[in-house]
Amino acid sequence: MDFPILSVIVLLPAVGGLVVLALPRRRPRWCSPGGGLSLLVLGAACWLGASFEVGPGGFQFEEQVTWYEPWGVSYHLG
Repeated sequence: MDFPILSVIVLLPAVGGLVVLALPRRRPRWCSPGGGLSLLVLGAACWLGASFEVGPGGFQFEEQVTWYEPWGVSYHLG
């Protein structure tokens, strides 16, 4: 699978927080970007759970990105 669903689940709340910070304080009560973004994260987590295959061994949905090779810094989820 090529879509980085784990990164989306991890980073979407931070992006949502930045969006909420960028919005003006005075907005209609029905306008709740935090609630909408939470539903996106929930949807991604539900999709991940439905796509999970029960079986022996190994990581599923594994993502690994090397950020800075000389220092051995990388990002790895699975």
